[in-house]
Amino acid sequence: YNGSIDSFKDWISCLNEQLSPFGLNIDESTICPTNDYISFLDIQFCFDDSGNLQTDLYTKPTDSRAYLNFNSAHPSHTFSGIVHSGCFRLRKIINNHDRLERRLKELGACFKNAGYPESLTKKAIQKALTAERCLKRSGRQLGTLESPAVMATLR
Repeated sequence: YNGSIDSFKDWISCLNEQLSPFGLNIDESTICPTNDYISFLDIQFCFDDSGNLQTDLYTKPTDSRAYLNFNSAHPSHTFSGIVHSGCFRLRKIINNHDRLERRLKELGACFKNAGYPESLTKKAIQKALTAERCLKRSGRQLGTLESPAVMATLR
């Protein structure tokens, strides 16, 4: 998002109008001053000094960041899938490359604590760092809230 805070508030109001029939509402009082993050699910949002929306991972203070131990009795693809999905989850959430590098390094340390080989985590981290940040699935662009497919899902 590259618009003004006022246009973002207008978008929130429009979104609330569409969500109200379902008993859902985004509290507009949570819109914070520049560079103050607000959290929603596992994402933090803020506007930087230039008015650009910035995103980061949100974790609860009680999150232990514990992952399935690599020495447990699971098929090997389970571990590579955990590492891959963790790295690409961060790629999709975080829109700043430096912040992404920092979070991936933290994630790599968590995997190291769980006994994962460094080669496995480094490979997935490198792929995530070089991947394009997009929200596409199977060659299709995901729907917007206004799209008929999304509205049918909400009904």
